[in-house]
Amino acid sequence: MTPIIANLSGILGGLGGIAFLVYWIWSIIKMFKAKDTIWGILAIFFPPLVGIIYGFLKKDIVFAVIGIVVAVLCGSALGSGLAQLQSLLGG
Repeated sequence: MTPIIANLSGILGGLGGIAFLVYWIWSIIKMFKAKDTIWGILAIFFPPLVGIIYGFLKKDIVFAVIGIVVAVLCGSALGSGLAQLQSLLGG
């Protein structure tokens, strides 16, 4: 892996982690404030999937779309992290 790709994947991994953490906290707060205790508890254990489903069920499309973006960003960050690990291990 070239150094530029390695740096970009490291940045992407960091952004994915930050986005995931922010969306996780935001979804938990949003669901508990709406008196949806079950959704809040589920959001603690299954983010951002629960946030996406909750957003579509409550007709909060912005919340659902942000959840989809965070899920894609985290998935690509995970993929880039695994690629870096594979290159470090000599694969």
